[in-house]
Amino acid sequence: MRQFVSLLIVFCCAVSVQAQSDSVFAIELVVTASVQATQYEEIPTAQSIDKRFTGSAFLGRLIWRPNHLLGVGLQSGYITFSNEELSIPGNTNIPTVNVVLTAIPIHMVLSMNPGDFDFGVGIGGYVLQSRWRLDEAPRVNSSDVEYGIHSWIGYEFTIADQFTMGPELSLHVLSNRGIASLAAGVRIRYNVASY
Repeated sequence: MRQFVSLLIVFCCAVSVQAQSDSVFAIELVVTASVQATQYEEIPTAQSIDKRFTGSAFLGRLIWRPNHLLGVGLQSGYITFSNEELSIPGNTNIPTVNVVLTAIPIHMVLSMNPGDFDFGVGIGGYVLQSRWRLDEAPRVNSSDVEYGIHSWIGYEFTIADQFTMGPELSLHVLSNRGIASLAAGVRIRYNVASY
């Protein structure tokens, strides 16, 4: 993983040396909405029967592009890694338990924008929230912070002067937790300011 991140940073720096002649300093806001498939290395709870789940991700990135291809910024949002209904086999007296694992990423991002493509990496923490609800009883919540990496590649179509829109494919990896999540969705980029 460290080798991948190191190679990506070196590649980004090497490509960013070639400044675009018509580029300007810009601040961009990128919003993504996606569906994802999450794979756990081990089953998440003792009652779980599967290691694969579907979920969703809604992310926002604020990126500063200082007159070349490489942009830096911050990313946050809301991710649902898993949502499952658990029951104890053979015991109908105990109601079903709803278990949800969500995360709020707080990442520093590096983004490249050659032509209509955009790709990048976010490195930082995920504030994990585990929620258990027994029928209508109050929830039991727990939280933790885990470090992880998020990489993406997207393509953009211009829909207005300041707006672009297109598909995005991304990957979240929380290696210490054994969680990997592949997401496909839609991205919208807005040029907040150019100077």
